[in-house]
Amino acid sequence: MRYQPTADDFDYTPSNAAGSVEPMRKADHKSKKHPRPMPSSRKAERIGGGHFVFKRGSHGRIHPNQWPFEHASAESASTEAKRLRDLTGEPFEVYSRVAKFEAAVQETA
Repeated sequence: MRYQPTADDFDYTPSNAAGSVEPMRKADHKSKKHPRPMPSSRKAERIGGGHFVFKRGSHGRIHPNQWPFEHASAESASTEAKRLRDLTGEPFEVYSRVAKFEAAVQETA
């Protein structure tokens, strides 16, 4: 004769456990499957400006944000670095783009 489990065999709730009549909420996994979109533009940001403000970590490496803020001028970036220094008391550095190499476009004949 084969063993047939009953519904009582699958009930693992201890008799002294707290219970609730409210259903348990499921976890929201959308944030893992669909990351936040990249911000197209932020106030006072100039995409292609080429000036960034970064902070170095305790190990000496630069810690850039996922989408670093790009300043239109070195003066704007320096002002932001000074503001952040005064706010946090930690050193910040300004980096500027030195060169840009774009792919050559080939004409079709």
